[in-house]
Amino acid sequence: VSSQWTPILRAMPLYAGATGAILTVAHRAVSGLAPVADAASAQSRADVLCLAMAAALALTGLSWKSTSTRIPESEEPGGAQVDAPWCAEELSRN
Repeated sequence: VSSQWTPILRAMPLYAGATGAILTVAHRAVSGLAPVADAASAQSRADVLCLAMAAALALTGLSWKSTSTRIPESEEPGGAQVDAPWCAEELSRN
């Protein structure tokens, strides 16, 4: 997959979950059913399952968006000069 599509693909579960939750709540409001989740109603049980799946998708999307790869920064090699006899002496002690 091309790197230009990666951010869009990572955000898709978030958008799908949010859309699913909004559509489920809108359907509940428009359908004329009671706004309370009643365990006796099959529609209420289906709405609870849809909201749970939408929440799982939204959380997956948030997780994917927060873990994005970055190109590591390059550094010039350098550092302290090491005294070879001192290193040999310290290594021989252990």
